Amino acid sequence: MSPITCPTISQTFLDRVKATPNKVGFQYKPTHSEIGPIDQWKEVTFKEFYNEARIVSFGLMGLGIKPGDRVVILSNTRFEWSLCDIAILGAQATTVPIYASNIAEDVVYIAEHADARVLILEDAKQLQKILEKRAENPSCLPHVEKIVVLEPSAMNLAARYLEGTKNVLTLQALKELGRREEIKAPGRFDNNLKAATPKDLITICYTSGTTGIPKGVILTHDNLMSVMEDTAKSLARSMDSESETILSFLPFSHIFGKIESLAIYTFGWRQVFAENLDKLVSNIAEIKPT
Repeated sequence: MSPITCPTISQTFLDRVKATPNKVGFQYKPTHSEIGPIDQWKEVTFKEFYNEARIVSFGLMGLGIKPGDRVVILSNTRFEWSLCDIAILGAQATTVPIYASNIAEDVVYIAEHADARVLILEDAKQLQKILEKRAENPSCLPHVEKIVVLEPSAMNLAARYLEGTKNVLTLQALKELGRREEIKAPGRFDNNLKAATPKDLITICYTSGTTGIPKGVILTHDNLMSVMEDTAKSLARSMDSESETILSFLPFSHIFGKIESLAIYTFGWRQVFAENLDKLVSNIAEIKPT
């Protein structure tokens, strides 16, 4: 199976889905029963991933996300990270990843600096960083209109704050919105992906802040596809994408992790998401990554 390298990440993704729709591309263990049996490996084909990302993308469009808008992902590496990343691209918006380990002050600074309109947060721990800062200073994060949480249990925390749940919704609720939004213009997701150009912004990758305040690095499709092309040349003779399995645990908020998160569309291998660092060794034994 030959690597796919198009001028944009968006087209590379579409071509991957077209080339290997029924191949399992992703594998992970659901953390709540709404998406599958807990603690059992769930397999997702490229076509299934496309369908799910499409609905999430329409959900973002239903929230009012427009081309050029910025959407934050504040989460550890997990299946939904990749799902939301493609959904953001499908709305012609820009992903702003933030380290899950960042303190509240840095999270607020990055989200404000990037003028993010929507925040996608992993769980109650990440949501608390935002709600506490807003409780201290209601004028902070003036551009943020909605917060999406990946773990439904985070809604219990949202209900304790004055803001309540009116501006916080689960990923499942976002999908429901997406299904209603899709009816209005079914071709919008694909058309947006196809309309991307090599010079379009794909992500603003912020530094960890160890040398001062975090600094945002603007990266285009061309920047990242250049890396994919070089990687494909380097690995082409030493690997068979059809049988390769990669175990992902590095933070996708880091540029190396970001490259790893996108490489699946070029190579078409199976990307398995480790449960967490504590279970990494047992996951290696289970998955036997190549």
